[in-house]
Amino acid sequence: SAFVHACHQQNRAILVRYIKRKNAAPLIGYLIPKIKDTIEFFYWNQLPFSCDLRTFPFASLDTNQFRPSSKEIDIAKNLVNKLDLMTAITDEDGDTEQALRPKRTFNPCLQRFYQTVETRALDPQASIGPLDPVIAEYVNPNEKLFNSSAKELKEFHERFPLKVMTVKKKKTHKNWADVVAIAGEVKQNAFPSSFGLGDMSDEDDDDDAKIGDITMAQFDTSRVSTISTITPVADFKAMFSQRDDVEMIDKAIKMMWSVIHDLIDQSFKSKLFPKAIECVKTLRQGCLQEDEWKKFNDGLSELRHGYELKKPKFWVELVTASILPIHSEECSQSDITRAVASSFLSMPSFSTISSVSEDTEDADDLFDELE
Repeated sequence: SAFVHACHQQNRAILVRYIKRKNAAPLIGYLIPKIKDTIEFFYWNQLPFSCDLRTFPFASLDTNQFRPSSKEIDIAKNLVNKLDLMTAITDEDGDTEQALRPKRTFNPCLQRFYQTVETRALDPQASIGPLDPVIAEYVNPNEKLFNSSAKELKEFHERFPLKVMTVKKKKTHKNWADVVAIAGEVKQNAFPSSFGLGDMSDEDDDDDAKIGDITMAQFDTSRVSTISTITPVADFKAMFSQRDDVEMIDKAIKMMWSVIHDLIDQSFKSKLFPKAIECVKTLRQGCLQEDEWKKFNDGLSELRHGYELKKPKFWVELVTASILPIHSEECSQSDITRAVASSFLSMPSFSTISSVSEDTEDADDLFDELE
C-alpha cells in the first residue's frame, strides 16, 4: 500500500524483474499504481527484450498503385460513419447508446460454457439449450445497423470488388521430357516419332525441335535464370558464372538494375536500402570485370535522377558508400576520367541545377558528360 501511494503521488512506475515459478525464465516489466475505493494495487506490464522485437518490412504505400482516389476515400468514410458503434443502438427512452460496450460484453465462449454447466448441474439429463439471447446479440451482426448501411455497403463492394482466386493443381509426376520443357528449350512433344517417344503432352503443339539441338546445360534446372529481391547478390553472381550463354551477362545486368529499383521503391522507410546498395556494389564489380562500364555508369546516372530528391536518405547512404562511376583508370575503354567520377557524388543536387549561374556552367557540363 505504501508503494502504491508513493508511486501514485509522484506519478512514477516501478521497473521489476518477474519470475513466475522456480527455474522459469525471468521477465522484465513495470508496475503502474492504481487506487480505487476498495482496493489498491499495481498493474503489471511486460516489457520486451531486444530479441523479442520484430521488424517486418512492407512494400511502400507511397505509389500510385496503392493510392486511393478522393471518391474511394469518401466511400470508405461514409461506410465507417454509418457503422459507427457509438450510436448503434437505442435505449428504453429512445436515446442512442454505444453498442458492444466492453464492460457489458463478455466472453461468449465462457458464457456459453457457464450456461451449459448450470443447466446440467440442475438436470444431468438435460439437453444443451439454445444460445442465450444476450450472448447472441453481441456475437451476431446488428441487423438494424447493417440494414441502414445497405447503400454504403453496396457502393463499397462495387468500388472494391473481391475476386475468388482459383489455385491450379500442380502435377505431382514429371518425366525427363517435362524437365527439358521447364528449362524453356523444347516442348514436351518436340521429339520425332522415330525415337519411339511419341506425344508425351496432353496438349497439341505445332512447334517442333530437333533432338540434336539439346545440350546438357538445358537439363540443369538448378541454373539461375532470374534475379529475385530475396537473394539478389547470389543470383547475380550465379548468372554471371554461366559462361555458356553469351546473352546471360547483359540479361543479368538489366535484371540487377531492375531489382535495385524495386528494392528502393518497395522499401519500408530505409529497411531495404542497405541491400540495394550492396546490389549496386556487386553490379559495379561485375560490370568492371566484363568491361561493361557504360551500362553501369548509365544506370548509376539514372539512379541519381530518380532518387536523389525522391529518396534523399537512400542517396545519402549511397554517397557514404562512395560508389563511383567506372573511370578510365579502372577500365581503359571508359570515357570518364577519375576526376569526373570523383566529382559525381559531390555535385549539386538537381533542385539547384536549374538555378545555377553562368559561373557554374562548367559543373553542369561535367554532369552532362556522365549522362
